[in-house]
Amino acid sequence: KSNLENIHHFLRNMFDTQIIWQKNYVLDVFFFPSFIGALREDDPIRLEVLNRYKISIKDFQLIVALLYLFRENSEVATDTAKVLGPDFFRAFNSIIEDLTIDWQKIAGKGLPQGKNHEDSFSKYLANIDLEETTFEGTESPWIEQYPIIAFNNQKIFSIDSLLWQRRLSTYFFEKLSTETANFSDLFGKSFENYCKHIATSNFPNGKIKSDLPKSTPNADFIMEDDDNFYIVEIKHKKYDPKIFSIADAKRLSCQLFNQVVKGYKQVKATAENIDNNRIFKYKRKPLNKRRIGFVVTERSYRIGHGTHFTSLAGLEHKITDTHIKDDDIYFIGIQEFELLLLASRDSGIKLSDVVQASFSERQVFIERRDLVKKFNLKTRTLAEFTKDEFLEGLRQRLASNASESHQWIQESSV
Repeated sequence: KSNLENIHHFLRNMFDTQIIWQKNYVLDVFFFPSFIGALREDDPIRLEVLNRYKISIKDFQLIVALLYLFRENSEVATDTAKVLGPDFFRAFNSIIEDLTIDWQKIAGKGLPQGKNHEDSFSKYLANIDLEETTFEGTESPWIEQYPIIAFNNQKIFSIDSLLWQRRLSTYFFEKLSTETANFSDLFGKSFENYCKHIATSNFPNGKIKSDLPKSTPNADFIMEDDDNFYIVEIKHKKYDPKIFSIADAKRLSCQLFNQVVKGYKQVKATAENIDNNRIFKYKRKPLNKRRIGFVVTERSYRIGHGTHFTSLAGLEHKITDTHIKDDDIYFIGIQEFELLLLASRDSGIKLSDVVQASFSERQVFIERRDLVKKFNLKTRTLAEFTKDEFLEGLRQRLASNASESHQWIQESSV
């Protein structure tokens, strides 16, 4: 009922929206279960997750592994979930339902009023202005929010496997954000504790000071070796449901930007407080060390070092001082932070040298393959360990059945 060119325009913009996100999100998928597993048993975020699904931490991590494999063969994945028990299947199925939307709801949402959904959708397509250089109407929230579309009793995927990974990497965080009271404060504390756990576990030959004075602006903690102070400020993205509205699309970038601007300022303030003896108050403490700052976020936003950040942020945010150079401040994701610590520990090379060598490669982000080439990096991150352990766990729990599910998981995870 609509002009064929308009339909082509609609589909092309849908695909363009998908293509811009195409990258591998495997470790982002497994970050959340590794994060939950590393928290203390009495941590409120961990308790919230386990109480919500009424399963053990091991089963929660198994569910994520099965979701990761789900897109390849949804029928076998569903049968596998049933084999693993009624509680497991109930939790698994509730997640799949959350990620599914009926096609008629898509066709009827925010569209011109017609006799029925089909009529509304055809009018929607007919009204497309082909002269427009962009077409925001195709970048609808459902494209990424609901990767599974239900057509009566059938379900199809609206996005490719990389976008399926991306959706899984954000799903649990967003679910908790919208349904957990006081979530932002609770998650912020849990994320800070997780980062301290990563640092404590992988910075064995240095010192870590986390009791920084609250009377002045300071970062979350300082790591120290013979030649360097490493100032670490933890920042997490505060969830905002309005970022999924096209009209408010800039809210996400503004919110993230505000987070990293504050992180930059706190690192700068902490470096100054070291010099002014507001942190180390005894005079014999050697303070003439190089300062390196990290603003650590829940994932990499590819900002890189401080000079790149200030060129993006503008001169109004730049702080010119002698306490720490912009080139020595890095904006990195938690998994990048962990990789740097692991490379330093495995190679026996100081963290400062590992950081400098790593960012000379790509400047705005870090990849494991670079660190493997340059350093003796053999240790897996917690997300990598969780992925391998729980895909293997699925195989073992199904091996006794000699089932199609077991064979499928064996082949899928190669």
